Amino acid sequence: KDIQHQLQVGQFDAVWVHGWSWLCSLQAIIAAKRLGLPVLLRGESNGLTDPANQLKKRFKLAFLNWLFERVDCFLYVGSLNQRFYREHGISEEKLFSFPYAVDNLFFQHRVEIAHAQRENLRRALKLEPGRPVILYAAKLIDVKRPQDLLAAYKKISDDGEVPKPYLLFVGDGTLRRELELEASATGWDSIRFLGFRNQSEIPAIYDLCDVFVLPSRFEPWGLSINEVMNAAIAVVVSDVVGCAPDLVEDGQNG
Repeated sequence: KDIQHQLQVGQFDAVWVHGWSWLCSLQAIIAAKRLGLPVLLRGESNGLTDPANQLKKRFKLAFLNWLFERVDCFLYVGSLNQRFYREHGISEEKLFSFPYAVDNLFFQHRVEIAHAQRENLRRALKLEPGRPVILYAAKLIDVKRPQDLLAAYKKISDDGEVPKPYLLFVGDGTLRRELELEASATGWDSIRFLGFRNQSEIPAIYDLCDVFVLPSRFEPWGLSINEVMNAAIAVVVSDVVGCAPDLVEDGQNG
């Protein structure tokens, strides 16, 4: 009732809702329909992680059918999200492209500034000149699968010798200690953990690397790919990173 009252006194033309995971989002949609206000919905669902349990699957389908009947316009973030809506029977005239984006000019400008100081940063991080850099920049948590990247990196060496590329982990999280122990057990000095870096620092890290890897087992989009592409860096993503069909061209940029 409170949401409905706010919509009434606010004299709004439409209600824009982000996702449907929160009860308040559903309350806003219901209130808007009672007042005859159009509802615009922007979600991230891409259909890559539908529940395996048949009961949950049927419940989810019933819920989405109920929800989508109350939505007037669907703002899709990418091609997978668009396909998801189409598969749920949403007509083309209700679909509008509203992609994820970053401040490209900001990142390009910061990368340009950082490029002139690249060798200074390499020296500060004690990285030898001429050796490639593989970068991971995300939370060190299971859903992001940093352990898969470390396992793949270890396979670069089939004779126990230190791989030529460096592997840099930027970020923090519950897996950090476990990853550090595994990296230490190799005896190599080529694996580095740089901890959390804020947005003003990260463009310089992007400029430093040759390959950026996002190996997540679920990623609705992956804004870091938008960011790092401003540094003209090759990217490697898993097939469940939502931005892959829109941003990554196999053999071209990743």
